[in-house]
Amino acid sequence: METIENSKINFNNVSLANNGQELIMEYKGKCFVINDYIFNVISFLKKEKEINSEKIYENLSLDQEEFDFVLSNIEDKLSLTDKQNYGGIFLRFTIFRHNYVDKITNVLKLLLPNKERTFFLLFLFLITLFLSVVAIQTSTISSKVHLRITNKYEVFYLYLSIFFASIFHEFGHASAAKKFGIQPGEIGFGFFFIFPVFYSNVTKIWTLDKIKRVVVNLAGIYYQLVFAMIVCVVVRDPNFIVLFLKANLAIIIFSLLPFLKNDGYWVLSDYFNLKNLYRRSYTYLIELWRGRVKFDNFLFIYSIVHFSMVFYLLFTFLRFFIIKIGNLYHTIPHMDFDYLLILGKFILNLFILYTLILRLLSFFKTNKNV
Repeated sequence: METIENSKINFNNVSLANNGQELIMEYKGKCFVINDYIFNVISFLKKEKEINSEKIYENLSLDQEEFDFVLSNIEDKLSLTDKQNYGGIFLRFTIFRHNYVDKITNVLKLLLPNKERTFFLLFLFLITLFLSVVAIQTSTISSKVHLRITNKYEVFYLYLSIFFASIFHEFGHASAAKKFGIQPGEIGFGFFFIFPVFYSNVTKIWTLDKIKRVVVNLAGIYYQLVFAMIVCVVVRDPNFIVLFLKANLAIIIFSLLPFLKNDGYWVLSDYFNLKNLYRRSYTYLIELWRGRVKFDNFLFIYSIVHFSMVFYLLFTFLRFFIIKIGNLYHTIPHMDFDYLLILGKFILNLFILYTLILRLLSFFKTNKNV
């Protein structure tokens, strides 16, 4: 008689699900797409506390040596979850730990309707209402005064409100996951590519069907729109409102861009089942030129636009970097506050340029998929 007590993995902590398109294995917040055979093996391991050669052969048609080999491979794959991957987000830190997120989302999930169809209708209504308010407020104040920040307190309150809107956005993703019975992870801040981003760890939504995943993807913008409407009702300063609405509009547009791993990317990827679209877009044109892949209209256009965006950013920051070098050289004799300001911008742009080039080159390396 043999047991699986000495296994490196406690298979009672491994979750299995069928999301309607694929079989999913989840362990320690990381999800894997698996085939029917691995699904059956893990189901067997979860069900049986004690195993022997007869049970293995009866349930899986494997001898002991073959079973040990399969088990070892599964354990090796799951052991990789100790090295957490945050989807390319680096210099990250946690703002709300998962236990606080869990408590807060128990309340915030009440803002979501029970049916997915109702959610999409409300989402379209809020988008329409938000754009209408932006247009009305902008035209009203533009006809009266020049739009500008009038004092340092307004700057502080504006940035504070944008911060809370962004946090509320992330709680939207977490609340939608909680609504569908998924335990959300932490909410934090970091950098993706060269952009500062807030993030919500909702990796476990891979166990949901695609429509529910799309709801979770869009719930961040949904909650941000709700927050924006509340601010419009509460705050009476029209100048502040317009600045706040425009800042939120910029965040929403950025979130919907499908060429970075934002909400728009995940909506596109989840709904059309386009796995690893971001990484594939970097290698597709090269592989197509070498004749290793077939021509695909969507992937070709997506890759062209994606490359164009990356090289535009690279050119912009390189040009800006060169200009800052000139400014730095001309202000050296003075060594005043302006010099320190230019030096700070120079160092910041040097970091951004270095990060941009480094992350661009990393995508051309051959990576083995787990």
